[in-house]
Amino acid sequence: MHYIYSHGIRITNEKLEPLRPVLDAWINCIIQYVELFDGGDLPYWFNERANVSILSAAAWKAGMVALEEFPSNKVPQSSEDEETNSALRKEMNAKKGRCDLYLANSDLEFFVEAKVDYPNITSTSDCFRQGLSYIAQDRRNVGSQSSIHLSALFCAPFSFKQRASEQEISNHLSLALQEPMDAHAWVIPSKAQETASHNDSYYPMVSLFLKVVRPTHSQIAQG
Repeated sequence: MHYIYSHGIRITNEKLEPLRPVLDAWINCIIQYVELFDGGDLPYWFNERANVSILSAAAWKAGMVALEEFPSNKVPQSSEDEETNSALRKEMNAKKGRCDLYLANSDLEFFVEAKVDYPNITSTSDCFRQGLSYIAQDRRNVGSQSSIHLSALFCAPFSFKQRASEQEISNHLSLALQEPMDAHAWVIPSKAQETASHNDSYYPMVSLFLKVVRPTHSQIAQG
């Protein structure tokens, strides 16, 4: 059973225009995967790591380099008073963690913190902003002042025990397009609802939202 097929890219922050080929490749990677398994398996319904790996593969296909899950420092949210602390104290208070994804070419580098969200397709009105807000709190001490730090949210809505209708898919996409994101790419594979997942749900589409976040302070790349 084939449903509507749609995909698109919307970039409102010119800093992210260099990622347009990556987002285009991301769409193509998902379509290629879904077609290979004739809709019997979807790359985005697994977990965060699986979704990040698709974006990493897309970066390589688009001519960038990519590195996943490398060690970095996590900096907790600080109060106004703590903002006056020295860089040394911040470093001491930092928690060890991993940066989800690094993207680069000869001119630019991007540090990406990612999360995945699986909302019910009939109740997705605030999941986008909540997801990106949560990621923005998970800041990393990597890169330099010229690096671009991104929050990335993969959002794959589900319909439980029955295929999502075209109207439900359209409503979800309309809500997603209203969100003030710096970039948004989406794909609705025509065969996405051929098969239900292990939890008896259907996942008709996936969106990738990107938002530029401010680095914590002047930062030094991890060696």
